[in-house]
Amino acid sequence: YRHSSFFIYQAGAEAWLAGGSPYDPSPYPPEARIDEPPLFRYSPPFAAAMAPFAALPIRLASVIWVLGSLGALLYACRRLFRAVEGPDGTKNEEAVFLLVALGGAIRPTLSGNAHVLAAACTVFAAAAVIERKYWQAAFALPFAIFAKAAPLVFGGLLALAKPWATIPRFCVALLAAAATPIFIHGPSDARAVYARWFSHLAESNAERWPSFRDLWLVWETSGIPFSLNGYRALQAGLGLLTLAAVVVFARSSAPWPRRVLAITGLAQAYLLLCGPAVEFTQFVVIAPWLGLALIHSRRSGRDVGLAAAAATFALILGNSPVERSLVGALGTAWPKAACTIGALLFAIYVLRNGVRSIPASAAPPDGSPDARPGTA
Repeated sequence: YRHSSFFIYQAGAEAWLAGGSPYDPSPYPPEARIDEPPLFRYSPPFAAAMAPFAALPIRLASVIWVLGSLGALLYACRRLFRAVEGPDGTKNEEAVFLLVALGGAIRPTLSGNAHVLAAACTVFAAAAVIERKYWQAAFALPFAIFAKAAPLVFGGLLALAKPWATIPRFCVALLAAAATPIFIHGPSDARAVYARWFSHLAESNAERWPSFRDLWLVWETSGIPFSLNGYRALQAGLGLLTLAAVVVFARSSAPWPRRVLAITGLAQAYLLLCGPAVEFTQFVVIAPWLGLALIHSRRSGRDVGLAAAAATFALILGNSPVERSLVGALGTAWPKAACTIGALLFAIYVLRNGVRSIPASAAPPDGSPDARPGTA
């Protein structure tokens, strides 16, 4: 309840419903123990999505938000595991996968962050595309995109898996979500709120927060003189390389689930490496893909160390309490780059193993609980 990002979300929605602007929210309640002034920076559709919570007491709303986000992530992860593994996954493998996937949600859950629910949306979208349920995938994405603009990269690269089936549906879903602010106070108010948001985006284009973790931070930590133009060129160059790899994955002869998993895994890695505005709490989005990488590498015997290192750096060494301890113990800022290094290692893993075939799990004895993992 204390020092939760949910206060920002609810305060913005309350101010808007009361006839004001979400970008001028009311003060935090005293028990929130947050020193900085309220600052709602999110999109109008995100503020509209938070409107139902504004009618609830803050404690109850916060509990529903946190438990609902975790429940959505658990459901999406279980669905992704079954979509990818089919009859080959075992209960033990699913347990390892869920442990890693939900373990990555600990830090953003403690801060009531929207990244948990946004991660659930991207995981659900990937599973739905694998199942060829494209409308479900389309309407899962807008929340993640309007909560944090960076997942637009994920949606765009995911659409390349099946462009003719996905792009029209994705556009319809995004436009429908973009229109939701009209239902708060009408078209004129929606235009004014969008104008405020666009103004914020322009003003904060190159803004840096201490919580940001991306290649920008790695560059600065290295001691090499930083160049914003150079960083933009690095973003563009890696973006083109990612796009080329995604096209190769999409056109490969690998099984459909493997292709979608490789595309979305690389999309999440690029999102975390190049942003914009990637925080350490956002690394929950890559946790399910890291969980599957650990399972697949162990099953195939390829790049086990690489998958383990990626998960360790991104989810353990990069977790903020561990990071702070390492910075103090080692006397260097390099531990702040740990989660970004983990994302980079995972990108390398995907490029090496993305569409390779994976041997099926060893068949369990007849009659064992794992004999029919799809019904677990």
